[in-house]
Amino acid sequence: MVDFQHRRGMCGCADDIESVLAKNRFNRRLLGVLIAFFVGIPVFVYSNIKGLTWLTVASSLGIVAITTLFALLFPRREPFRLPPVVEAEPSTA
Repeated sequence: MVDFQHRRGMCGCADDIESVLAKNRFNRRLLGVLIAFFVGIPVFVYSNIKGLTWLTVASSLGIVAITTLFALLFPRREPFRLPPVVEAEPSTA
């Protein structure tokens, strides 16, 4: 098993990868992304091929809405925190 405890990135990918690799839980936020991807992207491509502008806009907004809805319904157990920024010392050259 890969240890992601100390290697979290700036995005949520590490949390999603960890949930896929963990056998005892499934990340529901990842489910929202997968639903948006497998439903929204084909509708988006179809609407662009057929030239249906309203459906292109609706599918784009739907992808964003589905991922936002799942993120709000299933929040993280511990909030995402950025590591503290270390100020570089000014060079005296």
